Amino acid sequence: MFNGDVSRRRLLTGAAAAAAAIAMSLSSATAAEKILIQRIAGARIVVPDLEKTRQFYTGLLGLEEAFTLKDENGAVTSAFFKVNDEQYVEFAPGAVSDFRWEHLAMLTADLKSAAAELRRQGITPGAISKAGDGTSYFSFPDPDGLPVRFIAYDKDSRQAQLRGKALGSRRVSDHLQHVGLPADHQDEDMELYQKKFGMREAFRGGMIEGELRWINLVAPGTPGDPGDMVELMVLKSAPVQGRRHLAFEVPNMERARQLLIEHGMPARMKANAGPRQNPRWILNLRDPSGLRVEIMGETVPADQRK
Repeated sequence: MFNGDVSRRRLLTGAAAAAAAIAMSLSSATAAEKILIQRIAGARIVVPDLEKTRQFYTGLLGLEEAFTLKDENGAVTSAFFKVNDEQYVEFAPGAVSDFRWEHLAMLTADLKSAAAELRRQGITPGAISKAGDGTSYFSFPDPDGLPVRFIAYDKDSRQAQLRGKALGSRRVSDHLQHVGLPADHQDEDMELYQKKFGMREAFRGGMIEGELRWINLVAPGTPGDPGDMVELMVLKSAPVQGRRHLAFEVPNMERARQLLIEHGMPARMKANAGPRQNPRWILNLRDPSGLRVEIMGETVPADQRK
């Protein structure tokens, strides 16, 4: 009886362990299936002077203007500047005094599955449509009213056709590391970006002790350090336009700075050490429309940090 009881306990323990392993495996598979964001694909921004914008993003940052879209009269309605095969920044000419951020683009593997998962979580995405660049997409507003566009690079999209092309050697950066967005509805924004999109909080903080100015959320599995991020700029007292920004990652700040100087940046412009929550070299630029552009470098040595 004693040996039989032990054997039964061992059998039950083994069965429980196996069941737990299967449950964990299924849970991991389910989590993997629910990863909605492959990459932060970029943004569409309306600017008052497209030619000056070209001079900044191609002339200074070295990004190739991969393609344009035109209206029936042949006028350019959008210009796409390529960062890498998955990330583009789209600029459109328009009647604006500075700039207008029109949407945030998220690359996803399967639009129908992504839309179904979002509906399951209580979001009503728009119908799947076809954009002028050949991408399929659906969109819906975030809590601050910014349209979030989930996109797929279909085979006939310009992005798919340009894979491996327009990756010029003059690029200062090959990674759009994060986008900074004003987030005046912090709880609702965290509910959307963190819980429903599955993004992970990387860090949060501010410029002074006790201040909460930003919350950085990373899309799991995306390349870079720590990966593609949305930076929720939650300090309501800061100007809304000033909170919007693009950030490009570089592996070596001094090399990037020298390249920028070769491209025409004044030599007086230097990188500064970032805050303790994210102690990396940061070089702040402004494009011709006034949009802040950060160049994010490597970690600052401990003896040079703030």
